[in-house]
Amino acid sequence: MADSYQGLGLGTELLSRLVRVAQDEGLHQITAEILVENVAMQRVCEKVGFQLHRSMDIVKAELEL
Repeated sequence: MADSYQGLGLGTELLSRLVRVAQDEGLHQITAEILVENVAMQRVCEKVGFQLHRSMDIVKAELEL
């Protein structure tokens, strides 16, 4: 059963706010590891500007601030 809140842009909004907080705090980079099968999160990261680096078992997302 799909979550009724999926597809409404909430993940993109939350990640965008996280990026703004990181910038305000003076961070220089955000990195994350995403499961290969979590394609939705990979898309959200790409929308926000993260560069994705894929391997066989994990996707590394990086954003320079």
